[in-house]
Amino acid sequence: MARIISLISNDIKSGKTTIAFNIATLLGNKNKKTLLVNLEHKSSYLKLMPNKNSTVVKNIIKPFELVQYEKHFSILILSDSKINCKKLLLKQIQLLTNKYDYIILDTSYIWNDLTNECLRISKEVFLVYDSKNFVTNELRRNLNFIRKLQPQNPNLKLTTIMLNNYDLHRHMEALLEINKLTNNKYLLITLPFQKELLTITDESIKFIKYNKATDYADQLSKVINHLINE
Repeated sequence: MARIISLISNDIKSGKTTIAFNIATLLGNKNKKTLLVNLEHKSSYLKLMPNKNSTVVKNIIKPFELVQYEKHFSILILSDSKINCKKLLLKQIQLLTNKYDYIILDTSYIWNDLTNECLRISKEVFLVYDSKNFVTNELRRNLNFIRKLQPQNPNLKLTTIMLNNYDLHRHMEALLEINKLTNNKYLLITLPFQKELLTITDESIKFIKYNKATDYADQLSKVINHLINE
């Protein structure tokens, strides 16, 4: 049975989709069968897939496409963004849980009924924020939403908070606010600012190191170790 994880953000430019893609890539590199589910726009995934020539795209049930991106990493893409199609997609996910070790749900940046549906079938939640746009009330509101859903899904838990585009000197206030609100109960990951969208593969890891952003990979590795070793 797959371990289902929802990534949630209130900010359209938080980097959530790139982080979801990178986590799925790293899990696949660890030989964990991983399915990344796109509940955002299809175009946001196309720009993250440099190996387009090697992908095999299969239409499974319209309007879904299953992309075998790497040996252990697949992406379920929604080509129609209507809400009814997204609900149908969640039903499809439940049919695939026995085929994967991990299913990563890249949710919409707007918290809606679909987000609640994702959390009802998830085991874990990762909250993603852009440190430049971090608002304490949004974190407080998200924590309350998650608490309200836990009676419907007793297995659901918030395990990780990610602060993206983090700069120690400029964004310490956001970090202190998160620690204050959460009492250091969760895995807190700070990801450094990067000028380009990067995916962590064997080829791009050299590029990351060249651009002096090695701790981006290091920090995401902490998340993977948490997922695999827990």
